[in-house]
Amino acid sequence: MKKVYVFLVLLSFFSMLQAGAAETHGEGAASGKAVQRPLEARILGVVDGHVLVDAGFSNGDGSLQRMTASDGLTWQVVQGNTGILEDPYTGETLFKAQGLNPVVVRPSIGGTAGSDLTVGIDTSVLPNGESTFLLAGGGACAANPNHAHLFALVVDVRAIIDTHVIPISLDERLLIYRNSKYYAFDPMAGPMRLSYTPGKVSFTRLNSLSPPTAPGNPFFPAAAETQLYLSVDFLASGMRIENRDPMILRSDSIEWLPFETPQTNSDPVDFFDVDNPNNLVMQIVSQEQYVYPTREIRVDSSSFSVNSDGALVATFTLTNESESEGDLRWFVLGDIGAAQSPVEGLVELVPGGTETVQIRSTVKRALYTQAITLGVVSQGGPRLTGLQKQEFHYPADDGRRSLLGSQ
Repeated sequence: MKKVYVFLVLLSFFSMLQAGAAETHGEGAASGKAVQRPLEARILGVVDGHVLVDAGFSNGDGSLQRMTASDGLTWQVVQGNTGILEDPYTGETLFKAQGLNPVVVRPSIGGTAGSDLTVGIDTSVLPNGESTFLLAGGGACAANPNHAHLFALVVDVRAIIDTHVIPISLDERLLIYRNSKYYAFDPMAGPMRLSYTPGKVSFTRLNSLSPPTAPGNPFFPAAAETQLYLSVDFLASGMRIENRDPMILRSDSIEWLPFETPQTNSDPVDFFDVDNPNNLVMQIVSQEQYVYPTREIRVDSSSFSVNSDGALVATFTLTNESESEGDLRWFVLGDIGAAQSPVEGLVELVPGGTETVQIRSTVKRALYTQAITLGVVSQGGPRLTGLQKQEFHYPADDGRRSLLGSQ
């Protein structure tokens, strides 16, 4: 989570001031010539023992224009052995590596070959407890005192982080942040929500410092490098800011769980107003990030169903098991689809108090297992967090899912 020793340079917060705003220009605008965009592939996560990958033409900002088999996308296995299956619903490609020789694949469309992508080794080599992690946690954000008129000196941050772990080789792993949200509250800026920017991939790459020679050998300690694309919503004003270039954080040596050891960044990162892209709003000069697990709010799944039309109805009960009263924000992460009810809200819970939350949505079709997580965090004061994750299949097994096990 974010203990962000942020020496924030806030250039224009709730205003449209353009003084010092960065100029941006479209790629190829000066020459008027069409730019040939590279074909790229990227790892999105891992589910049901398969690594999820998509491919497409780069938009030049960390996102892709996705291509599928219907667009002529094909894959060449450059190295290793793997099953390959395109999800008929989502267009994502699933790879199931076999053995310990890292699988390398290359996408192609219409004779145009993309760059090689290493999708890793057999996912079953990961030890129990190191194949995924879902955490509730907290931290603090300390701002530059020179900007105390815009931010308090300390801003509390709480988060729910759902992470996929992909073994690239015996001595390298990739952590993909699929479904995570951070919340913070500042007396002047008000409530803030931080999430990973849709369409871009945020991840941590781990390299073992004592490379294991066989499955089951210890992987940690490891060096870590994290790349984050963040969307920051100021909930009171409606402003959203994002970083165009990734925020890079590093740690020389970490253990499992990864963020229990702080990671720090050394290069400034600019955040721009999404609705006014030339307006540079914030620059983070220095940051330290870590998480620690907490669970003061018990979240129980009272009922959960997905019918044949994809209608999801889920009821969760929140119980405050701490000795502190809390103003809590609850929210939904994951494969929520088209929401038919609020997916975020506020509730006040006294010690021992309970509250019921119901979620309704129409979920997307997917070959693989999907999931939603109900997370809850306190907005300020005592640190209170909790979560509950529910997995589901939609559509129900109609024979297609057997393809996953046949590779």
